[in-house]
Amino acid sequence: MPKVRRIARRDRQCITQAAIQFADAGLATGRRRQTAAGNVPCRGGTGLGPAMPGSRRATANPRAKGQITLWDAAAESRGDRADPGRCGAVLNFRKSAPDRNHTFAPALPGESRQYPPSAKVPMRSLAVLAFLGCSSALAAQVNYDTVQVRAVQLSPGLHVLFGAGGNIGVSSGADGTFIIDDQFAPLTPKIVAAIRTFTDKPVKYVINTHWHGDHAGGNENFGNAGALIVGHDNVRKRMSTEQFMAALNQRVPAAPRAALPVVTFTEAVTFHLNGDSIAITHVSPAHTDGDAIVQFLKANVVHMGDVFNNTGLPFIDRSSGGNSAGIISAADQVYAMTNAQTRIVPGHGQVTDRDRLRAWRDAVSTVRERVTREVLAGRTIEQVLAMKLSAEYEKEWPGGHERFVRAVFDEASRR
Repeated sequence: MPKVRRIARRDRQCITQAAIQFADAGLATGRRRQTAAGNVPCRGGTGLGPAMPGSRRATANPRAKGQITLWDAAAESRGDRADPGRCGAVLNFRKSAPDRNHTFAPALPGESRQYPPSAKVPMRSLAVLAFLGCSSALAAQVNYDTVQVRAVQLSPGLHVLFGAGGNIGVSSGADGTFIIDDQFAPLTPKIVAAIRTFTDKPVKYVINTHWHGDHAGGNENFGNAGALIVGHDNVRKRMSTEQFMAALNQRVPAAPRAALPVVTFTEAVTFHLNGDSIAITHVSPAHTDGDAIVQFLKANVVHMGDVFNNTGLPFIDRSSGGNSAGIISAADQVYAMTNAQTRIVPGHGQVTDRDRLRAWRDAVSTVRERVTREVLAGRTIEQVLAMKLSAEYEKEWPGGHERFVRAVFDEASRR
């Protein structure tokens, strides 16, 4: 039975009832060791490197070229990155991996535990709430105590969680729990509690579809608990430094080190876990320049992050390298790799199918073409907004119309 390590009381601002238990245990397939040459033999257990017999691993997607990088604090301070191609053509480690595997668990009956430091609402979370249509003042008043996180099963071992941020995909099984995005930091205990309704396996992997706080706001909590955070290179890049969101005229501070992706990729990476192959693919700049879609090949499910918003027209974060053409391209890409039975999980809104995705894509494309045409005709942004070029789609996808028109106008004006 692993020993339980209590978390020190640090931050009491937003969450007073926590659900954290740290279980100290060695890596399942053995700890990495430093060699005289400085190269660390790759092993299974964390999903990196050539798999040992019976273990699971993450591999470079054979369908795409690219590089996967393992980051750690000591190596980063020396300017080192993991070298691709020298350890089973996947990774070569510069530093031994952590010897502890920390596990989330709900509080025991009658217990009250304080949550780690990310319990307060970070500025990046407030900024993203404002992106979703809330004012900064309203965002600051969000009461996370009233938020309910509910789980919906898509297939055996595969669920989606709905809460107060981006939809969370969850794969659970013998190999552990794998989640896609983690919403806002104060919701982590509720997310963990929802996961505990269908599995007692710890969260071992967190995949970020992009860097925004309504999708990656819980990174620090899960990272401190031992989960391996994975994201595109640009996710780590943007989270590592202060960001300026022009749409809000607001600066978002750099994320804490524990919130940063530990493993990054340039094009694609595949996890072989819980009886499925989970292909994570970077798409051309769309919502941001670090977007990734996640496909469960056996379960026939695709999580698209905010590349697909089933509640409104897309948010193009121009400050983060987003581009409306990439939204259309990504929708075409997902449509081509799916079929009529595929369940598609959007970044926001209900799970749907590819017919709904295609209709949304056509709406986006139509509005984009209309706005571009008016820009070329010399119209001002005020004139274009007054034309209500997206009005016919307001009933089906009511959110984000002015924001999308402004983004497309900006794109077209700069060509």
